[in-house]
Amino acid sequence: MIRQLLGSFFGRKGPSADAAYAAIVAQARQPAFYAGLGVPDTPEGRFRMVGLHVILLVDALVADDEATMEEKAQREELARAVQETFFDELDASLREMGVSDLAVPKRMHRLADAFFAQLAAVRGALAAGDAAALQEALRRHIYAETDAAGDAAGLAAYAGRAREALAGLSPERIRAGDIPWPPAG
Repeated sequence: MIRQLLGSFFGRKGPSADAAYAAIVAQARQPAFYAGLGVPDTPEGRFRMVGLHVILLVDALVADDEATMEEKAQREELARAVQETFFDELDASLREMGVSDLAVPKRMHRLADAFFAQLAAVRGALAAGDAAALQEALRRHIYAETDAAGDAAGLAAYAGRAREALAGLSPERIRAGDIPWPPAG
């Protein structure tokens, strides 16, 4: 409540990504990822799945080579807003879970490092069109906390389908939360 009130005074400038972020979270929480693909159903596993969906959406926003300079700037601004919303919500979640104010920055730093490592690995594999590298990136970043590899191949196939479904999606549709995610399995 206080965060919402203060957000109107001290909030980010630029496009809101709240509806897009809500669509990301709803997709990342699909039971098929956890029951069918073996993603760890833990706070860390859910964080990594939300992060994966943020990466897929951001990649779709910045990958449009046919956009004009103005369109590219708008797409990059929205991509930045999606990432900022992700980190704002992560900060709020840590505080709601009872992490002390002194410990939140340290935890946020560790989680940001994990997210940006995942971002680099997944985007690199997607850009190269390397299915084996994508599978390895997902195994390393999504299934990191388990001994079992889960179904990294199935998750990699999903990521490929998501990339195709999101290609060329307009910023207006994304901002509205109208994101055509493929089935989660």
